Amino acid sequence: MVGVIIYLIWLGLLIVFGQSRYAQVVTEFDSKYQLWILVPALNEAPVILATIQRFLVETKTLPMIKMLIIDDGSSDQTFSIVNDFICDNRISKVFLYAP
Repeated sequence: MVGVIIYLIWLGLLIVFGQSRYAQVVTEFDSKYQLWILVPALNEAPVILATIQRFLVETKTLPMIKMLIIDDGSSDQTFSIVNDFICDNRISKVFLYAP
């Protein structure tokens, strides 16, 4: 019982004091850094289109977040689907093998 009370007190302190620090980190992140999301894509044609579209919608107001799609020789249409989105500067690709 004492352990539960200590845990709840610790959790409350974390919520109260942790949120202000988190907001500060996010503000600093926005102005100083870029975040790259790495997406391995081997024969992912059925889902890569939805993945890219969802990424573009979710990061519309966050230009510092970019996506790097890594393909190691897909035998389906992954290559051509990704190429359709290269005009957006938030999408980059690395093809280790191009069909």
